[in-house]
Amino acid sequence: MWDARRALYIDSYTRQLSARVKPQPVDYRIVFERDDDGVSVVNPAPHYVAMLRAGNIIRRLRVLADNANGKPIYDGDGALLPPMSEQEAIEFVAWRDVPASVQLSHATGNRPRIVICHKDQLPQTRVFRNAWRLSDGDH
Repeated sequence: MWDARRALYIDSYTRQLSARVKPQPVDYRIVFERDDDGVSVVNPAPHYVAMLRAGNIIRRLRVLADNANGKPIYDGDGALLPPMSEQEAIEFVAWRDVPASVQLSHATGNRPRIVICHKDQLPQTRVFRNAWRLSDGDH
């Protein structure tokens, strides 16, 4: 069985690969409604998205929560990810960074709780962001 701890260890080879990848501007944001009815906006890191697009640097792994002993509970097979398109990279960031409870209710609910949108679609100011709600219309 694959040991999840190995995926979290960044060896010198991985550091060399990531150092060769140049950050790419990311024009998309991941917006999701939290369980407390607030809205969060995830701005994917340009270097991380560039590493996903280059492929064979990042592993399919995320931490869901900590168990009673304080040890992380992992999800994913730990395999190195192949090169991705920009859309696939943003979707992977959403899988990794949006809480599992939000993803589950998004998949089983009757309205969207996660939206991937262009950064220009969001308000320029973040005033009253806790009052934001996701639209029920087409996205």
